[in-house]
Amino acid sequence: MSHPSRPLCLLSASLVLGLLVPASAPGWGGDVHRLLNRAACQSLPSSFRPFTQWESDLVELSTDADRRKRNDQDESMRHYIDIDSYSAFFRGTLPHDWDQMIAAYGTYQVEDNGILPWAIDASLETLTERFAVGDWVGAVAAAADIGHYVGDLHNPLHLTVNFDGQLTGQDGIHSRFESDMTQRHLSELQPYPEQADLLQEPLERVFDWIDEQYPGVETILVADLEAVQEAGNDWSDAYYNALWAGLGLETRGWIAAASVRIASLWYTAWVAAGSPPLPGSVPVQATTWGRLKSLYGD
Repeated sequence: MSHPSRPLCLLSASLVLGLLVPASAPGWGGDVHRLLNRAACQSLPSSFRPFTQWESDLVELSTDADRRKRNDQDESMRHYIDIDSYSAFFRGTLPHDWDQMIAAYGTYQVEDNGILPWAIDASLETLTERFAVGDWVGAVAAAADIGHYVGDLHNPLHLTVNFDGQLTGQDGIHSRFESDMTQRHLSELQPYPEQADLLQEPLERVFDWIDEQYPGVETILVADLEAVQEAGNDWSDAYYNALWAGLGLETRGWIAAASVRIASLWYTAWVAAGSPPLPGSVPVQATTWGRLKSLYGD
């Protein structure tokens, strides 16, 4: 399977070790991304549970993909796909293979519309390779990226041309929904652990998830209109209470689905790599990047 090599390269282990400061960036809000990677750790099967020794690092690096946007002009395209810009999506004929997409639409259009599903697929391939060679630092970095990208996919506004309500007179809905509203209700978004699955044809599953999530675009836009009608557009407590009333149940479902799907991709990569033994069961509290560096070098 071919992948877009230029925009989907993985940071080297030495560079990863230098990127430990959490990003203050958009995309579900940093706290939700951290919640997702933490929750994913609770859904791993017992055979793969030693991977949770790096839970604190997976949480710490969950926002690193947003941080890279500052210095990597190719990073932003990995966080979204304007799937509704393709009429073939609604006909069910949109190619899923990267080379077929490029042949059909050209590199510029595909990249301009966002490459989120292929970013997930390429990160999964990288994670599998890192597991296979026992590069645990690289594996943790790739797993954290998967968590971030899958989290973005489960925000429907990362799947539409009308990502900020700019086409419907609802400017600013993106941050009002994914950051402001979720921050007010963070404690209510913690999902119950579920059992991770071994995924067959992971890229196809990613597109299935897009199909499931896309109707949420209308759900969010309608809830915003109703909240404005009820409370006005001054973005007061009354507005956010109304928005949560309209979207709380769906948002909890989207986050719960994202967390177990992140875990399933991590588990799938490990099995595809031959289920290599992980280096012991290290207590999470004692696991830091400094300790990893001393164990495995730069």
